[in-house]
Amino acid sequence: MKHSNISVAMDAREITDAKQWGAFVAGQAESQFLQSWRWGEFQQAVGRTVVRTGITSGTQLLAVAQCIIQDHGFGVRSLSVYRGPLVDAHLDIETFTQSLEALLASLDLTAREHRVSYIHLEVPADIHAPFGTLFTERPGWSGAPSTQPAHSQLLPLDRDTISASPNEKA
Repeated sequence: MKHSNISVAMDAREITDAKQWGAFVAGQAESQFLQSWRWGEFQQAVGRTVVRTGITSGTQLLAVAQCIIQDHGFGVRSLSVYRGPLVDAHLDIETFTQSLEALLASLDLTAREHRVSYIHLEVPADIHAPFGTLFTERPGWSGAPSTQPAHSQLLPLDRDTISASPNEKA
């Protein structure tokens, strides 16, 4: 990461352009399926509210968070950002930090607007390691374990494996 003392003018806004969102997410080293536009579309199809928030400088996206708002019953509602937020790793350290702080402030506002009980972030490792204190030292925020598997496993499934009974060896 580069270092610079130049302050960048930033805006928080909802991102409604699927191509812009997809290009940003795909361009990140920690590109995550759970931050993809299609995952958000699936979440909407099953009845959840999706808010895609971005921090911009002019027309450039600096950071994004796909917020999944879910009702859990008994008046409990959550705002979850699975495997996010994502911040452009090519930014200098100061702009990276400012972008992340602006995005977290935007998440606070989104949570208030949607009257959620809590915010659940599953931060990618590349952000959490150097910037973990931005999350843990934020007033009212605390850490929580990830609910997503750490690793995926590919299983070779063919017709014989699928049709075999649990007691048979494939």
